Amino acid sequence: MRIPPPDGRAAVLQGFVAALLLAGGAVAAVSPPGPPTPAQRLEELRGLAERRQYEAVIPLARGLLAQLAEASGTPTPAVVEARTALAQALHATELGSSSEAQAAAEQAVADARSLTPAEPALLVRALVVLADGHLALRNAAAAKPLVEEAVALAEEQLGDDHPDTWNALRALSDVHLNAGRPREARALLERALAAATHRRGPDSPDCAVLLISLAAAARRGGDLTTALDAATRGLAARAQVFGAEHVLTTLAHNVRGLVLRDTGDLAGARAELERALAGLERAHGPDHLAVAGVLHNLGNLARRLGDLDAAQRHLERALAIREQRLGPADVEVAHSLNSLALVARDRGELATARGLLERSLQVREAQLGSEHPSLAVPLQNLAEVLADLGQFDAARALDERALRLRERALGPDHPEVALLVHNLAILNANLGRAAEARGLAERAYASLRASFGPDHPRTAVCRATLARLQALGGDFDAAVENALAAEKVLWQQYWLTARYLAEREALAFARSRGEALDVALTVARAVSPAQRRRVWEAVAGGRAQAFSVVAARRRAVASARGEAGEALAALERARETYAALLVKAAGGEDPPAAAELERARLAAEEAERRLAERFPATAAENGAAHPSAAAVAALLPPGSALVSFVRYRADFAEPLPGLGDGSGLAVAVPAGRPMERYGALILRPDDERIPFLPLGAAEEIDALVGRWAAEVGRGALDAHRSPHRSEAACRQAGEALRRAVWDPLTAHLHGVRLVFVVPEGDLHMVSWYALPRGRAGYLVEDGTLVHLLAAEHDLLELAAGGATGRGLLAVGGASYDGAGEGEGVQGSLADAAGQGARPALRGLGTDCRSLRGARFEPIPGTMREVAAVADLWARAAGSDEAQPLVLTGVAASEAAVKATASGRRVLHLATHGFFTGPGCSSAEGGVRGIGGLAPAPQGTRLASFSPPLSGLALAGANARGRAEGANDGVLIAEEAAGLDLSGVEWAVLSACDTGAGTIQAGEGVLGLQRAFRLAGVRTVIMSLWGVRDEEARQWMVALYRARLLRGASTAEAVRAASCQLLEQQRLRGHSTHPFYWAAFVALGDWH
Repeated sequence: MRIPPPDGRAAVLQGFVAALLLAGGAVAAVSPPGPPTPAQRLEELRGLAERRQYEAVIPLARGLLAQLAEASGTPTPAVVEARTALAQALHATELGSSSEAQAAAEQAVADARSLTPAEPALLVRALVVLADGHLALRNAAAAKPLVEEAVALAEEQLGDDHPDTWNALRALSDVHLNAGRPREARALLERALAAATHRRGPDSPDCAVLLISLAAAARRGGDLTTALDAATRGLAARAQVFGAEHVLTTLAHNVRGLVLRDTGDLAGARAELERALAGLERAHGPDHLAVAGVLHNLGNLARRLGDLDAAQRHLERALAIREQRLGPADVEVAHSLNSLALVARDRGELATARGLLERSLQVREAQLGSEHPSLAVPLQNLAEVLADLGQFDAARALDERALRLRERALGPDHPEVALLVHNLAILNANLGRAAEARGLAERAYASLRASFGPDHPRTAVCRATLARLQALGGDFDAAVENALAAEKVLWQQYWLTARYLAEREALAFARSRGEALDVALTVARAVSPAQRRRVWEAVAGGRAQAFSVVAARRRAVASARGEAGEALAALERARETYAALLVKAAGGEDPPAAAELERARLAAEEAERRLAERFPATAAENGAAHPSAAAVAALLPPGSALVSFVRYRADFAEPLPGLGDGSGLAVAVPAGRPMERYGALILRPDDERIPFLPLGAAEEIDALVGRWAAEVGRGALDAHRSPHRSEAACRQAGEALRRAVWDPLTAHLHGVRLVFVVPEGDLHMVSWYALPRGRAGYLVEDGTLVHLLAAEHDLLELAAGGATGRGLLAVGGASYDGAGEGEGVQGSLADAAGQGARPALRGLGTDCRSLRGARFEPIPGTMREVAAVADLWARAAGSDEAQPLVLTGVAASEAAVKATASGRRVLHLATHGFFTGPGCSSAEGGVRGIGGLAPAPQGTRLASFSPPLSGLALAGANARGRAEGANDGVLIAEEAAGLDLSGVEWAVLSACDTGAGTIQAGEGVLGLQRAFRLAGVRTVIMSLWGVRDEEARQWMVALYRARLLRGASTAEAVRAASCQLLEQQRLRGHSTHPFYWAAFVALGDWH
């Protein structure tokens, strides 16, 4: 058997089936009635083989052999043919043991040799079947002489136009592939295919078989153009000749999937591999070795897509099948170990990865010898792990050994050789051998460009490495040119793939992107303004990629809603089911099993993919997500600037000397370990230079953000400190943060009165107005407007406008227990008005890592808040504006919000908000958030596998354990994203932590804010920490008064509300700690 690491057992089955087809002979006539004679049974056997009914071949061949043994004790041609067919079918179906199949093949060869007169075609056929068996058992040494004998005999006795000659050539090609010689294998297959085409035509079963074998060989040889053409033609031929559901067609899907993966079409590859898996499971059951082969390929693909959970799931299943069927010391088990090691490495589990790779290498060496070309795979991967551990010399030795094996087998120009050369370039750079590293990178890039072309992702990754080495050598212009070219290719691949992925998968794929842009950012100060504009455009194009893809898909579905029909309904049903289970898993009374939650997630993602396949984002959407600096600058109002924060991996220590004019030398970071850094690009409509400002190490800035966030969000509630001490501590932390990330910008913001900020990383947690200024003031007081954008291209999309809804939906005073809680709310209002009552907050003082079945407590200010907002709306509304709809008490339900939110101009949701997960922080009791939950009774079960959740509590939330379906009183982000809010200007999330979530580099915060923007909201007004009920109510009233009565823009209204509360605190002699007035920020349209 040949052992290409990605192809697995499916290739073995392919070989046996090919042998059956190429030797099958003519289609048998229908047997006449009556007991069949041996001759009739033989014809029936040939017919079954021709029709590929292998399960039926086995009992018929056994019966025929028994019948022939009774008739004659000496071998006959019929005996040889029946025994050969039996061996082929046993191997192809695995319905018998390998020892039985090999015994039948060995006897067939012996019988064929004894025939008088000789039957060369039968001997050739029997030799090939026996050789195929030896390859399947990893005994290439035994297979090679058998195949060589078969080919020599066929060439001498049968000629090139005989099917058994083609079969023998196919078997010899497998021997060459097994030995790592794809060029020799391809030459044999091309010879066989040419003869078969000439003799039987291009649409014959023989050509259908040989085309797929040729595709596999061409792929292994690095000729993806030929491989894709052969795979596509072979798949179409097999579907036409054998049927779409036949196992041969199924195997063709597997081969074509591998070719598409190598070309960079990852979405197309997954579709093909999933069809192959479904077909093989249908034909052979879930535990067949061919199934394990396709699972292995799907696992490797999932890893390429960044979906490590799916990768591990597929690979572990494949490993279990292989170990059970083949034992722990088989080469295919080594393949599985190798791939699982790569997943462990991607997770940062380097010790696990190293152990798996060492075991994989040990198995391969024991089975194949120390000089087999396939050893290059674990050697190369083990070298990468050692490099991650800082053992560069040991890694280099392994890579050099792998390179020697591959060059000897494949030649110096093969792309797999180029990939090893690329790795050696990186290692040499880490060892300080810059000149040698650059030479290796140039060689690898030239080879990959010749093999794959300049627009292949592998070529782009290598080009990015070359750019890094050029930058290290001070060739900054060339570095930026190559880095940006590589980034463009990688972005195109991302877009072409992600538009067919579910959102979670698109986010995972975004995390797996390369680091080409990092190189450009590292040297951005050293290049010309024109080059920096291109760097800015690459940053803007790479921002919020997954969001852009999913939002574009939603627009495509919305524009064709009538055609979406059942596909959209299926997605909505699947999402509702998954959302309900998520809430239960986060701490319901009866949490679901992990398997149930996983099935629901997979079903929802499958429904989303099916919809994406019908309505993918278009090329025009791709262009819209890649804005030009000129187009964005033209949309900036006079006196404004756009600050784009970036987080990047830098290979140079800061500062770089002499970079103002492009001179000076780069300084390498010690030990070849790039450091994470923050920087900022500033775009102004009146300045084309776009300065780039390095801000410092990300670890240090993140620590500053963390210290400030802890003080601003919780410090004011510290009962062990006076208000004065709490605010002083907050100001001290804020000043350090301001000096690091805001003060460096000010020299480039002279005359600017409106600053648009696109945050990155932990800077998403910063409320910029809350940064201290002077002795007692804050940034909010200096007159500058600061407004948040999720991405630079938001300005383009927001300028395009769109339909605007009508009216206000205001939700507050929800009856969390359901019917009868209204009295409780009124009582709380009276209590709150009493002297000495503790201020009510909208949050939870218990463990925020889960809901844990806890109760949401009433928050009295929300009832008065929505009444005040509705009153302001009614006073300001024109004749064409719909009357406000206010939902309180039991009417403030999840179902009601879902039913009435669409088509509104403003959504105002005043309630409890929550974000659960390891990164959350619990608030004091009474805040509008997790802090508003009372502790759960002891013994409440918690599903440990539940993912982090962001959401809002609505009427009946405390009865969610008894709810049926998705209307459980909790609106989570996954549900909000599914709403149609395309006409909503404002979604005001007046609760705790509604701007919180999981932060993903390049994508922003994954939580409620993202969900509402995906649903179509133009501006989300949200909180960055827990808010007290009364201050939240006052801030909201001030916000709407500025907006509705004074006609302020969103940016002006947000600042006005914060300034009003700050001034009130001063006038009353209360603490001006930002906790009380700076929690809310706006993200989106600034108008």
